[in-house]
Amino acid sequence: MTLSLRQKMILRVGLAVILILVISGIILNLFVSSDIQKGFDARLLDGARLLESEVVVKCDSVVFDLTEFHLGSVADKDLIQLTGPGKVIHFRSPELQEMTLPVPALSAGNWAFTNVHLDDGVHLRCVHLAFHPHLGDSDEEEDDTISSARAQDTLVILTIGRNAHFLEQSIVRIRVILIAVAVVTFIVLILALLAVIGATLGPVEDLAQGIAGFDPGHSGKRFAIRGLPREFYPVVDRLNDLLLRLQATLDREKTFSADFSHEIRTPLAGLQSTLEVGLLKPRTPREYEMILQECLGISGSMQSITQAMLTLKRLEYGATTVEKTTFPVRGMIEDLAAEFTAPARQKAMSIQLEVESDMVLHTDRKLFELAVRNIIDNAISHGEAGSTVTISGTQTATGVYIEVANPGCGLSRDEAQDLRARFRRGDKSRAVEGGHTGLGLALVDGIGKVLDFSVVIDVDAAGYYRIRFEFKP
Repeated sequence: MTLSLRQKMILRVGLAVILILVISGIILNLFVSSDIQKGFDARLLDGARLLESEVVVKCDSVVFDLTEFHLGSVADKDLIQLTGPGKVIHFRSPELQEMTLPVPALSAGNWAFTNVHLDDGVHLRCVHLAFHPHLGDSDEEEDDTISSARAQDTLVILTIGRNAHFLEQSIVRIRVILIAVAVVTFIVLILALLAVIGATLGPVEDLAQGIAGFDPGHSGKRFAIRGLPREFYPVVDRLNDLLLRLQATLDREKTFSADFSHEIRTPLAGLQSTLEVGLLKPRTPREYEMILQECLGISGSMQSITQAMLTLKRLEYGATTVEKTTFPVRGMIEDLAAEFTAPARQKAMSIQLEVESDMVLHTDRKLFELAVRNIIDNAISHGEAGSTVTISGTQTATGVYIEVANPGCGLSRDEAQDLRARFRRGDKSRAVEGGHTGLGLALVDGIGKVLDFSVVIDVDAAGYYRIRFEFKP
C-alpha cells in the first residue's frame, strides 16, 4: 500500500510525538516517583531519630519507654521494633504480635530502608537505624569509664515500619496524571498537525491534481508557484520549462508537417499530371521516354526533400554521430568547388578561392562538407549569371572564418535572415526546382549547432549575399 505525502507526514510525526511523550513520561515518572519516595523515607528516618533518644541502658538492660513520648513524626499506625545484640527483641509494637520484622546488619550511625510484605498483604516501608543507646539515670553513680564501655558494647537497631499504601497510591496517581496529560497532548498535537499539514500541502495537492488532470492537447498550460513551499519551486520551474519546450516542439512539428505536406504536394501533383497527360493518347517510344525522364526528375526532387528532412531530424534529436578529425580546409574547399564547376559554367559563373593554404580545422569533415556544399549550391543556383562566387577563409587568434559570397541578391537583410526557416526560398516560390528543397539553410544551422560553429547571414550594400561560418575557441 502506497501512502500519500500527507499520510506519511502524519504517521512519522505521530510516531515521533509518541516516542517523545513516552520517553518524557518515563523520565518524569522516575524523577517524581523518586522524589516522593525520598520524602517518604526522610520522614521515616526523622521519626527513627526522634525515638533514638528514648532508648537507654539501665542496669545492663536496654529500656525503651514510649509512655511519655509525643509521637510527632511517628504516625500512630507505624510499627516499631527494637532489636538488640544477638537479635534479641527488646520492644515490639502490639500489632506485630509474635511477628518479627527482618533487620539488616548495620554498624552504629548507619541506617537502611527495606520493603516488607506482611502475611495479611500489607506492604511496609521500613527504616532501620543502628546506634548505641544512652546511659540511664540509675548508672550515673557508677564509674564513667565502665558506663561508657557498657554503652559502647550495646548496639541496637530501631526499626519503624509504615504502611506504603499511601506512597503507592501517590505514585499511581502521578502515573495516571502523566498518561492522561500525554494522551491529551498527543490528541491536541495530532489535530494541530492535521491543520498545519492540510494548510501546507493544500497548494501541493492542487498542483498534483492539476498535473493528474493535464490535457496533452493543451500544452500551453503553466503551473503557478504561488502558495507552494519553496522546496517545490525548482520542480514547478522545470515542469513549466518542460511544457514550454513541449509546446515549442509541437508548434514546430505542426509547422513542419504543414510545410512538408505543401512541399510534397507540388511534385506529387506534377507527377500525377505528367502521367495523366501521357495516358491521354498513344505516343511514340521517344515521347514515352521523355515522360518517364520527367517523372524521374520529379521523383528525385521528392527524394531530396525526404532525405533533407531525415537529416534535419537526426540533427535536431542528436541522432547524428560526430567523428572529429583535423584536416586542411583548402583541400576540402577545392574538392567541393570542382563538383560545381559544370553547373557554374552553364550560367557563365566562376568560383574564386581565397582560402589560406595552411588553414586546418578539427571537426567532423563529412558534416562540415555537407554544410559548405549546401551553401555553394545555393550560391550557384541563385547567383547572378556571369558573376563570381567567392569562397574565402582565414585563421586568426580569435578563430577560423569561412565565407561564401555571391552578388545579385535581391533580398533585404531581414528577408535573408528568414531563409533560415524550413522551406523558405529567396524567389518566394514554393515550387521545387533544380532539386532545391528549401531546407538547405535549416540543415546548415542544424549542423552548426552540432559542430559548435555560428552561421552568420548578411546582405551588404552592394547586394552581395554572404554566409559566414565562425569557429571560435
